[in-house]
Amino acid sequence: MAQTFAAKVALLDTNANEQAQAYHAIGDALHKFDHVNEIEETQYALLKRFDTKFLVSYSEAVDFLSRIQSDYVVLKAESEYYDRYITHYFDTNDFECFQQHRRGIRPRYKIRTREYLNRRLGFFEIKEKNKYNQVTKTRIEITLPIQQLEQQWVSHLPPPLSAIVFEPQLKTTFNRAMLLSSRTLERLSIDWGLQFERGDAQHSLKRTAIIELKQKRIDLTTPARLALRDMFCHPTSMSKYCFGLTTLGAPVKGHLFKNIEREMTRIEQGRGAC
Repeated sequence: MAQTFAAKVALLDTNANEQAQAYHAIGDALHKFDHVNEIEETQYALLKRFDTKFLVSYSEAVDFLSRIQSDYVVLKAESEYYDRYITHYFDTNDFECFQQHRRGIRPRYKIRTREYLNRRLGFFEIKEKNKYNQVTKTRIEITLPIQQLEQQWVSHLPPPLSAIVFEPQLKTTFNRAMLLSSRTLERLSIDWGLQFERGDAQHSLKRTAIIELKQKRIDLTTPARLALRDMFCHPTSMSKYCFGLTTLGAPVKGHLFKNIEREMTRIEQGRGAC
C-alpha cells in the first residue's frame, strides 16, 4: 500500500530545535522591514488579480526576505508583523469544488470563511478563477466567532452553486505576513506554520513556507519575482485546500497532485525547494 504524504513525513528524522529556530527566523527577518498600517493599504487590496505561488523552505524564505527588504514594506496586523489565520473550507458532499480544481475547470470556485486573529476580523470569501487564470475575490465581513456557513452568503455564487448546500470539509491555520511593493501595485504574502485539520485527522508542515505574489497583471520584472528567479524558485499550482484533503484521507482522487507532494516531501526532509 502506498504511503500517504503525512506517513512519509512522520518517518523523517527531524530536529525540533532546528525547526523552531528556522520558524522564528522568518519573524526576525520581517522586523527588519519598514511597515505601514492597515488603513494605508486600501489601494493594494487587489480583489481582482493574478496569483503566483512558490514553495520554499523556511531558510529560503528568510533568504528571499533579505533580498527584497529595500523594495517592500510590511503591512502590520495591529502591533504585529504578521497575523494568524484560521480558514474553514466548504464544499459539497461530493467535493464539487475540489473536482473543479482537479479537472482544471474554469471558472472554478473556493468557498471559505477566514478569521484574522490579530485584527479580530472575519470574512466569508468566494474566490473565482476564470479562463484567463485571473482571480476575483468577493468577501463579506461577518461576526466572530464563526459558527457555521449561512446560506444567504452562498447566494453570491452563480447558479446552480447558489442553490447547493455546502458542508465544512477542511480547516487550516497558519501565519501570514503581507508585504507591499514600494514601487508598483503589487503585494505578496508568506505563509508558514501551516496546520491542516479534517475531523480527528491533523497534519503540520514544519519546514515548508508558501510565497504568493498578487499582481494586477503578471509582471516578471518586479524585485520579488527577480529575487525568486535568482534563487531558482519555480511557480507551483499548490492549493492548500486540495493538499489538505488528499493528505488527510478525504475520499477524493489526489494523483494529479503527486508532484506537489514530492516537492513538499523534499522540503520537509530538509533538502529545500529552490
